[in-house]
Amino acid sequence: MSRADLKGVLFLCLLSVATAAAYNQFSPNGIAWIGQWDASKGVTRATSKADDATASIEIHDIEIVSKIIETDSRLVIDARSTESFHRSRLPGAVSYPAERMDELIQDILMTIPPDQPILVYCSSIECTDAHTMAQQLIIMNYSDVKIFSGGFRAWEEAGQKIEKNES
Repeated sequence: MSRADLKGVLFLCLLSVATAAAYNQFSPNGIAWIGQWDASKGVTRATSKADDATASIEIHDIEIVSKIIETDSRLVIDARSTESFHRSRLPGAVSYPAERMDELIQDILMTIPPDQPILVYCSSIECTDAHTMAQQLIIMNYSDVKIFSGGFRAWEEAGQKIEKNES
């Protein structure tokens, strides 16, 4: 390969990167240049610039979640898989797997009133299913949705009571 060919390849690579960066910058669905990778601040993710600011609805404190469950003040939704839910779950939780959200929308709308306070959780702080579910609920006009960011793992590691199937 000649020197001119190498310059041409380098030019095309730089042009491609610049074009992609410009498209990402001006696209409403572009990926944010800087992600949130500090687990102590909530779910770790590279967020789209179009994502709602869900950090404001996250609950990080196990004691607050424990109080919610004790007082039965919110419907607790487990966004994990059905299999995970059947193995073990937070007390009183109901299963609405985020992976099946499209097929569950009608059931949710018919059984959960839009003013019902809701707490959604998934498996851990690295899991984004609770955020996906919460965003969908907000889009469906549910007015009081919170996310337990630590999820099932944080609950279990804190030694909190869990429900298990007897089988």
